Amino acid sequence: MNTSLIFGLQREILAALGCVALMSPGCIGDDSGSSSGEGSTGVTTDSDGGSSGSSGSTDSASSTSGSGTDGTGSSGTDGTGSSGTEATDGTGSSGTEATDGTGTSGTDGTSTSGTDGTSTSGTDGTGTSGTGGGGVCDPEPPPIEGYIQEFVCFQLPEGLDSCAECDDVCSHYNVSAEITQDPDFCAADGLILQCGPDVDAEPMSCCFFAAYTGVVCEGRPLLVDGEVRAAPICSRGDWLAGSLESGHRIDGRTREALASAWAEDARMEHASIAAFARLVLHLMAKAAPADLVAGAQAALGDEIEHARTCFSLASAYRGHAQGPGSLPIEGALEGVPTLTELAVAAVVEGCVGETIAASIARVSAASARDPAVRTALAKIAADESRHAAFSWRLLRWTLEVGDSSLRSAVEKAFVMATARPPNAREQAVGIDIDDWTAHGRLTSEVEAAVIRDTLREVIEPCSRTLLSQACTAEVQPQAQTFA
Repeated sequence: MNTSLIFGLQREILAALGCVALMSPGCIGDDSGSSSGEGSTGVTTDSDGGSSGSSGSTDSASSTSGSGTDGTGSSGTDGTGSSGTEATDGTGSSGTEATDGTGTSGTDGTSTSGTDGTSTSGTDGTGTSGTGGGGVCDPEPPPIEGYIQEFVCFQLPEGLDSCAECDDVCSHYNVSAEITQDPDFCAADGLILQCGPDVDAEPMSCCFFAAYTGVVCEGRPLLVDGEVRAAPICSRGDWLAGSLESGHRIDGRTREALASAWAEDARMEHASIAAFARLVLHLMAKAAPADLVAGAQAALGDEIEHARTCFSLASAYRGHAQGPGSLPIEGALEGVPTLTELAVAAVVEGCVGETIAASIARVSAASARDPAVRTALAKIAADESRHAAFSWRLLRWTLEVGDSSLRSAVEKAFVMATARPPNAREQAVGIDIDDWTAHGRLTSEVEAAVIRDTLREVIEPCSRTLLSQACTAEVQPQAQTFA
């Protein structure tokens, strides 16, 4: 018996929004269908918990993707954006011109692997390295195996007289913004600026050849001035949820890859504790209802357990105890966001980020065959689904108390956040794929299908419902279960 985990998440979110008639056209739209409909990858699980992604899509670009090969708008099979604005040929979802495979929409001619062998500054994978070659990028830098290469231009930042005044941090931020369409939510991983700024390439623009290994989006990151904050990993045993079997039959390369993947998840879950703690304060500063403050507080407690679970798994695969170091929080509590800023953050970090995270957790749990991992992921999946629903409820409240400008900002935020979906994470080279999935990790292909289907089957119909005010009933938050 097959079960659509992703479509089930749509039902839970709509129920949390007060949409009672879940399947009525007035609630979710005539074109939402089911996750097994045309154009959907239809990720399902079979009776033994395995995961598969069927290839229902027939067009060259997902209906939710802003990087389609014709450079059209971000979403909708009829070429319209998710907020109902028409996407004209040759433009990206945010109005950025697509230029034959060289624009930021990243058509199929741009995502060729490679970067330069000329950058002298290198990178540590954090996107803080120097700009490398400099000057006119002629000839273009040669590729490097395992990297995506892209020619990226951004407008000269306001207040600067030349691209040379845009330092390394400024250049990396703006390049990441063009690649991901939202550097505060998604970041170009392992970003290297190979050469540039090529000021002759486009007037009043700063253009670079950039290389990156992928796009990383976090469910509820701790962001400070656009920078993702997370603690380093150190040796300690007081952040473990308990003793977990390490899977001694796993080969060394796969074990190391699993340890690294779970350690990175642990860092992000740990940082999410601070993100929700800050959200509690921001909600109280905006006189939010008690159930929203309670929801954020409950999510904070969940994230503590998620971090402990992930540190336990990372430690089991690594062979020694690991935990978090000091979390850098400088500047994290400076200023109070406006109601509009709070709403936009709810869209980007919650309604998109946490909803995608919930879908990935659901499919990962259903795919895992290792008993300890499967049990841990089932709990995380249930919690993340509840967190996603909370974010949608929070957004509904801001729309109820905000003005028309807030609604416009929310519509734009949905377009921007879904215009260029995050890339699936790449699994390490040379690992045993069967062990990788058995121990709770998705292959890149399955994760890409999950992201694509979540955008199409959950985020888009739920955002249409919310913005059209199709569901207005007052509901009490309910605990969601995951089987």
